Amino acid sequence: MDISSLPELEKLYLESFSAEERTPFDKLMTGKFKNFTMLAVYKQDTMIDLIHANNTDDFLYINYFAVKKELQDRGYGSQILTKLKQEYDKPIVLDVEEIDEKTTDNETKRRRKNFYLKNGFQHGKYSLFWIGNHMTYMYYGNIDEHKYLEYLKKTFVNITNIQKRDED
Repeated sequence: MDISSLPELEKLYLESFSAEERTPFDKLMTGKFKNFTMLAVYKQDTMIDLIHANNTDDFLYINYFAVKKELQDRGYGSQILTKLKQEYDKPIVLDVEEIDEKTTDNETKRRRKNFYLKNGFQHGKYSLFWIGNHMTYMYYGNIDEHKYLEYLKKTFVNITNIQKRDED
């Protein structure tokens, strides 16, 4: 990653994720994230998206994935996921917030889930709480869910209350 793109990556990161979902930007490549990669995807000179991911032995874990708001609904996110599926040739797993009718931001949560469903991802069987956020995971390919949950517990020590989720 070209260091000159960091300010633009940080701006996209801050615009795309709520304060409750975010890790401080300067911490995304250190500590528990030292094995993660931050990628920016460009079309010509325009940044399209950011990906913060960890390529484990068993799967590609996407921690953050965001397409610039003004470029959404143009197929870029789907194209990038297709490229990741081809390049890594292993299961891909990521976390999304559970829809909670008691909150007001469900439309964003639905959009995210529907985007991943449209791109071949499936819901995992478990939900969890991460720094106060009710999350579930979605995956593409054949994932060993127990290895994934062990990875989460080891990487994100503040995950709590892992339980079987209600089916949608």
